[in-house]
Amino acid sequence: ELLSKSAITHLEVTGNSLQCDGAATLVNTLTTQDIALKSLLLADNGIDAHDTGKDRGPYLCAKIIRRWLTCTQYLELCDLRDNEIGDLAAREIMDGLTDRKTAGLKSIQFLVTCRMDANIYKTIVSLGKKSGKGSGKKKKRKKK
Repeated sequence: ELLSKSAITHLEVTGNSLQCDGAATLVNTLTTQDIALKSLLLADNGIDAHDTGKDRGPYLCAKIIRRWLTCTQYLELCDLRDNEIGDLAAREIMDGLTDRKTAGLKSIQFLVTCRMDANIYKTIVSLGKKSGKGSGKKKKRKKK
């Protein structure tokens, strides 16, 4: 209820040991509310297989993140660095970013730690790159 009545645009919970269950609950809440969140920083929260002793924890969390990625219009940045999410969860994130692209939603800068399959990592990085206007790169002018 707090989130639905607020104008939160940036949420940083870096280093809070949310683990898989806490992160999944937070993102699920974001999915069910219409919040104009532009950035979600979940870095270093123990979102890995170590918190439950099961490999499925990060995967189930990533499935919820994927669902959120496909419905949020406002998000510009999501940071999951320093969480060892593994290949299964990373593939869900990759598929969520691909779903966004297919749906015509704007790209999201999605930050992850490279401890996953190299091809999945590269795809996440490339899908998360900003494109078009405001990319920060200036074109060089030709001298006359």
